[in-house]
Amino acid sequence: MADNPTGVRIAGSRFITVNGLTLSSASYGVLADSSTNQSLTLSNLNLSSTRPSGVGLRMNGAGLTVSQVIANHRNSGIEVDNGASNVSIAGFTANNTTLGMAWSAVVPPVVLTGITAKDSGTALRFANVAGPWTLSPTTLVTHDFSGSYESLVFEGTANGVTVEGFRLPGLTRGLLLNTSTSNFVVGDLDA
Repeated sequence: MADNPTGVRIAGSRFITVNGLTLSSASYGVLADSSTNQSLTLSNLNLSSTRPSGVGLRMNGAGLTVSQVIANHRNSGIEVDNGASNVSIAGFTANNTTLGMAWSAVVPPVVLTGITAKDSGTALRFANVAGPWTLSPTTLVTHDFSGSYESLVFEGTANGVTVEGFRLPGLTRGLLLNTSTSNFVVGDLDA
């Protein structure tokens, strides 16, 4: 599968598990971006590239579980698309990427544990978030964004969102609000 533009493609599927693969495909390691996907489990994957190219993991649907996935040296480590819901990520590494993790219009709750996006352009970006939702040490548990230019970015709209209680060590910006917001609360940050 190494010479294919996409390592694994999942579309409109339910109850799928992908485990224990190394996929360095140029465009996508795993492409699972269908909004009708349900109950996908992706674990113990290495989706890294030898040069910054493509996307390690792109996904959408409901009931998405990611654990122990590495996607280093990519344009994007992971992209979670419009309307994804019940997303849980435990153990995701995206070092030396342009964008570690990108979330677009994801439906809360989202639980992120053990997220590493070091030496990247932007560690974590959310676009078009509608709350109520709190990003805090209980929803973003154990993270390392050291060496990244921007730690946390919100774009588009971000309504009813609270960001509080942790360190954002971005080299140029800890927190960037490039958004039209309503009821956005920032508190107790070391940025």
